[in-house]
Amino acid sequence: MISVSIVSHNHQHYIPFLLKQLHHLELVKEIIITLNLKESIDLSPYQEKIKIIYNEVPKGFASNHNYAFQYCTQPFFCVLNPDIKLLNDPFEELIKTIDDLQAALIVPQIISQNGEDEDNIRSFPSIYSLFKKLLYGARCVYPTYPNQINAFPDWVAGMFMLFRSSDFSAIHGFDDHFFLYYEDVDICARLRKCNKTIVANLNTKAIHYAQRSSHRNLCYMRWHIFSMLRYFWVHRDL
Repeated sequence: MISVSIVSHNHQHYIPFLLKQLHHLELVKEIIITLNLKESIDLSPYQEKIKIIYNEVPKGFASNHNYAFQYCTQPFFCVLNPDIKLLNDPFEELIKTIDDLQAALIVPQIISQNGEDEDNIRSFPSIYSLFKKLLYGARCVYPTYPNQINAFPDWVAGMFMLFRSSDFSAIHGFDDHFFLYYEDVDICARLRKCNKTIVANLNTKAIHYAQRSSHRNLCYMRWHIFSMLRYFWVHRDL
């Protein structure tokens, strides 16, 4: 039913716990692990479900998940960060919702370690919104309401994305020209242009141990800026 793609970039402390959670979930039929760097992780307890990809040189988020998709044999393809912690089995409700709404992409509500809602469902960025973010720290969070079950944001963050495999394939996956940032904004924009539905199920939650590397590292910040500029050029018609 679901192929899960996880990319490890020195995440050896997170991977075993996440695999232990996924291994017992009935709907998860295969787990594709990409080791983006040379690292040692004991994956032997989960061999019946996993396929391991060893990279000779590190690749970006888009390239890694696109390559992993070549091994996907299931009708759903889940892009999952290694620093996600499942609170329970999220997939039964996510699959039911994506089927009921005939959506192309669904996500749960991501929460922080403190239990607060993260901003994984958002409105498309604009030059104006970026100035507001720079000057006032405002983020393009998509509005939700108490007791709301489903939201239909412009785009959803890439730490946990469940695609219908046919739709992921139809738009040729992520754009490899993005490196580490804005791949998720771009793929949602392309799905929207194809009149595909993107949904967030707010009843389903998962924890993300966010690192926010671009806030601290000049190299990451440079990638972030280049990806942002590419997004605005490619989607200048939005």
